[in-house]
Amino acid sequence: MASSPRAFDFQMLTPQGVAARIAAVLVDVPAAEGRLSVQAGHQTAAVLLRAGPVVIVAPDGERETWRIEGGFLMVAAGRSAVLTRRAERGGTPHAS
Repeated sequence: MASSPRAFDFQMLTPQGVAARIAAVLVDVPAAEGRLSVQAGHQTAAVLLRAGPVVIVAPDGERETWRIEGGFLMVAAGRSAVLTRRAERGGTPHAS
């Protein structure tokens, strides 16, 4: 029997505050040099992001998509965060 993927804490942060806080097993982001996926145990990283979709997969397999205007992905110690000026769940980015 296969074990379930480990979840980690993911946050979507804008200048206005926390736009989302989600337990995730995978986060896929639009890195400046191509798509990048993060799972629990990923090495510490700071990554430049371009505008595009951020796909978050929850432990139950449900997917949530956010659109960002660009920013940074920070990964450290069992958690991850996207820091962006604008984010919107689905659709076109706007100020949060």
